[in-house]
Amino acid sequence: MLYNLKTTYRDIGIGRLGSKFDEFEGYTRYSELNDYVSLFTCNRAELYSDQYMNLDGLPVEKGRKALEHLFRVSCGLDSMILGENEILSQVKKAHRSAIEEGHCCEHLSAFFDSAIRLGKKARAKTRISHGKTSIASMAVDYAFNLGEFSPDKVLILGSGMLSGKIATALKNKGTEKILLSNRYLERARILADKVGGKAFGLDRLPKLLNEVEIVFSATSAPHPIITPDKIPRNREILLVDLAVPADVSKEVDRLKNVKVLRLDFFKAIAQENILAKKEEIKKVELMIQNELERFDFREAI
Repeated sequence: MLYNLKTTYRDIGIGRLGSKFDEFEGYTRYSELNDYVSLFTCNRAELYSDQYMNLDGLPVEKGRKALEHLFRVSCGLDSMILGENEILSQVKKAHRSAIEEGHCCEHLSAFFDSAIRLGKKARAKTRISHGKTSIASMAVDYAFNLGEFSPDKVLILGSGMLSGKIATALKNKGTEKILLSNRYLERARILADKVGGKAFGLDRLPKLLNEVEIVFSATSAPHPIITPDKIPRNREILLVDLAVPADVSKEVDRLKNVKVLRLDFFKAIAQENILAKKEEIKKVELMIQNELERFDFREAI
């Protein structure tokens, strides 16, 4: 087996682009890069390559540090929810897409094969993924456990990966009516069909906010879409804003009939999860270091 040997590879590099998706798309489209894997998740955009990258001042790591980062990502150590399972699926999908699109060479593919295998092993051999490992399930559980707002009819704004996970979590909880609203109505309809919900355009938002007590928002809008003028004043409502940037404007927090839970709130809960799993983190970090020893990095000529 390849990974039982001390193997020399060309350098792998990673560009951490944060939320600068436009710069990411522009670089992969117009540069001479032809070997790369692009990883998009709810809160990251990363570009992996074994070729030189010039990303105009954006953070770049290479060699062992870059591979260690990929291993940490795949094992769930670099996720907001420690040990989450979704990130491993996203790494697999990114790798598979790069191969199918013809821009993942054998060297780069070997790194991802190793990362994916290690991610599976970490979850099988440790308790790193035990407990709630999804921001969606955590948010849904918390909203329901409050007991202050009716979960019978819930509104979801957005139709991306996170919105899909929220919708699935609501369905599993037995929510009778799931309403989905998105800028692109057809995308909302596709998700609604999967969970037995109903889809609406964002132009119906003020009316929809009058029909529910719980709202989950996870759109990719560049500015807030829930503002004070859209909020009903005659009853209590819970807004769970998981979007980056935020979907709910700061002014909404001042309304007495509204309770707003933002992403930072769940990050704090996630931090408690990290503290409770210190020993499991050590086990996974040791596994990562052992896997790194299988590679002998040398600068590409």
